[in-house]
Amino acid sequence: MSQDQLRAVRSLAALVAIVLTAGCGVPSDPPFAHPHSVKNLVRRLAGCWQFESLSGDSPYLERQLTVRLDTTARSHHPDLLTAAVDTPLAARVRDAYWAIAVDSTRLVAHWGDGFTGLHLHLRLRADTLRGRAYRLQDVVPFVRSSIRVTAWRVTCPSRLLLPPNQRLQRSGA
Repeated sequence: MSQDQLRAVRSLAALVAIVLTAGCGVPSDPPFAHPHSVKNLVRRLAGCWQFESLSGDSPYLERQLTVRLDTTARSHHPDLLTAAVDTPLAARVRDAYWAIAVDSTRLVAHWGDGFTGLHLHLRLRADTLRGRAYRLQDVVPFVRSSIRVTAWRVTCPSRLLLPPNQRLQRSGA
């Protein structure tokens, strides 16, 4: 094989890898509604949810995990609302938020440490959230895998009702 043919094969292999990586990512987020425009839905969704995954292969979502969806908007992005995650990795979770799509049929949630985490695309059906959680990392491939998740409303554990700085102190972090 000539040098030109070898270069062409390598270029084609690189192009295929880029296309495959780009095509296997997290679906793009829908446009988010401002919380004031969907305040009844925000109130309905706010509170604690027990998330469950049958695979349990993510440290950010072992078999079950309680997540509190809060009504407080984030200061740097007012369409995103804060979330709190009740996990042994709580000290690692530096970023947790949720948002409702403009069409009011979907919501997106995210939690992670800035390098790894989960990005969830969910739909509300009756009193259950269902969708997929995408395991993220900061190196290629950016999406390691996706898993099906289901969540149902639960009573909030007292530690999730504390302000974030006290939550971390109580968790031993």
